Amino acid sequence: IVQGIFGLLDQIPEGDEIFNIGYGKQVGLMEFITEIEKNLGRVAEKNFLPMHPADSKETWSDTSKLYNLTGYNPKTSVVDGVKEFIDWYKSFYKVN
Repeated sequence: IVQGIFGLLDQIPEGDEIFNIGYGKQVGLMEFITEIEKNLGRVAEKNFLPMHPADSKETWSDTSKLYNLTGYNPKTSVVDGVKEFIDWYKSFYKVN
């Protein structure tokens, strides 16, 4: 995400523009939760409920506009990103 923002700093077009900045590939919610669980060494207590009408069944960022302008190509996978974040969080907050 930071790479995408830095790529835009020198190339912000005139007027208002919206850019998707993300991994560019779909990641399922349970895959994301599994990575968090793995890195915390504990299983989350899950309470599965019916989907809310405002929930999206599928989402992912289309980063092609950002790529065409800046060459943005995400390099950090969800697996690596979750691990790095949790490592940082534990270190910063002195949590084991």
